[in-house]
Formats: sequence, C-alpha cells, structure tokens
Amino acid sequence: ATGRATYAWLLLGVQVVTNCFAGMANELLLKGQSGASLYLQNSMQYLWTIIWCLLVGIVCPVDGLKLKPFDLTEWAKMSDVRMLPSIVVLTLLGLVTAWMLKILDSVWKAIASAVQLVLTPFAAELAFGYPIQPRDAVSLALSILGVWLYAHPQRSWKRPLQRGA
Repeated sequence: ATGRATYAWLLLGVQVVTNCFAGMANELLLKGQSGASLYLQNSMQYLWTIIWCLLVGIVCPVDGLKLKPFDLTEWAKMSDVRMLPSIVVLTLLGLVTAWMLKILDSVWKAIASAVQLVLTPFAAELAFGYPIQPRDAVSLALSILGVWLYAHPQRSWKRPLQRGA
C-alpha cells in the first residue's frame, strides 16, 4: 500500500507541475504577438492534444487496454447522447480558460481552479447526495480569503529616507 501511495503522490506532483507549465505556456502563447486569432490558437492546441492522446493511447496501453483508433465500435461509444453535456461543458471551459488567460493571468486561472475544487463537494452534494464535511466549509472560506487577498490592491513598501543620506 505504501508503494501505491507513493506512486499516487508522484503522479499528483507530475500533474501539478505539468499543469503549471501548461498554464504559463498557454498564457505566453495567448498574450504573445503570434498574429493568430485566439480561436485558431485554441484549435491548434486541441488538434495537437488529440494527436498526442492518440499516439500515447496506441503506444502506451494502460491496464491492458490499448487504444484502437480504427475500431468504429470504440468511436460509436462517443456518440452516446449522454456524452453531449460533457462535450459542451468541456468545450466552453476551454474557451473561457483561453479568454481568462488572455485577459487576466495564470494566477487567476489557478485561483478559479481552487474555487472550483472547493465548490465541487457542494455541487456533488446537490447532484449525488454526498455529505458535506466541515472541512469543505473551511476550505471554501480559505479560498474566498485567498481570492480577496490576491484581488486587493497592494501597497508598495518603500524604505523611509534615512537621515544624513
């Protein structure tokens, strides 16, 4: 069990670091002077994501499951009407994130992700009946405090002039 926990923490660390780098790279791309529209940049990023996912799915099977991109029965599963809300919501999330990075910065994106993580238990309670724990309310309060602190204008601290200088 210890090895599995270590592996889980390692994967979590890789995911966090990768997400940080991806957010910064995406912000640099969106705020840069590439001359391409935001929608074209998004489309190209999604295209490369699809290519890499297909490649990794073919080359690196997980738990004995290998991606078969030419098997039409696998693609038919994606046409299930229950997939439509997920596709729409994730598409909107990608577009909103791109605009957020273009207008604000990756720190605000991280704050939004933190608030999302805190609000998820409350949404899960409404949708699935999961019980709300006291730590959920505490984490929500801390996230709100963090957003307030980041959004508050900061004063610049200047050293007082020294006498005789």
